[in-house]
Amino acid sequence: MKPLLFISVFIFLFTPKMYAQEKLSIEVYAGPAIGYVDGEGKSPTEEIRFFETTGYHVGLRVLNRISSHLQLFVEGEYFNRPVGQRVIQTDGMIIETRDGRYSNNFGNYALGIRYLLKGGKTGVYFQPSVGFGLNRETPGFFGSSNPRQTPTMRTSLSGRLELGVRRIIGNNYVLFGVRHHQGFQQLDGGVEFFSGQDLTVDFRSSASYSTVFLGFGIPTRWFAK
Repeated sequence: MKPLLFISVFIFLFTPKMYAQEKLSIEVYAGPAIGYVDGEGKSPTEEIRFFETTGYHVGLRVLNRISSHLQLFVEGEYFNRPVGQRVIQTDGMIIETRDGRYSNNFGNYALGIRYLLKGGKTGVYFQPSVGFGLNRETPGFFGSSNPRQTPTMRTSLSGRLELGVRRIIGNNYVLFGVRHHQGFQQLDGGVEFFSGQDLTVDFRSSASYSTVFLGFGIPTRWFAK
């Protein structure tokens, strides 16, 4: 239902006639991202602690200019979130993995508004947005004691704040920005019990992350050449 609503809003706000009016711009962006996780694992012989490591995100954004300072936009992105795992054994040995079994990938989709604080060749912008994240868990990814036969889809409402600089270069422009993406519901995780090790793991994540990124923008007049 949420993807259908998202597509309907996109069609309503970004109709084909906008191309002729040069109101649309298309942006691609990418950058490193730190994903936030929580939880722990415990057994009589060891303790597991999770920690954040660096993943990445790649996205596509379409913007519709509604004034000299305002743009509406929709965007979709792929977010890769590795999870660090530190196993502390009772004899003092520590085993650390920076991309453990709870690493995951997500799809994020958002609708928002960009406000250009300063115009000219180099401009500063601020943009809030709201949307949702998707997680397609494969069978046995979590809860291996009772593996599923088919993938399950989880969704979570999300919000994000972004602050960036836009620099016009010729007929196009580049972006540099910082962003925090906050999920409002648990998007992956749960409680898992490994009977052979007498180990219980409680892992939780809303797929929230922080990032710096670079982007490239193409105004629609480029397509008319």
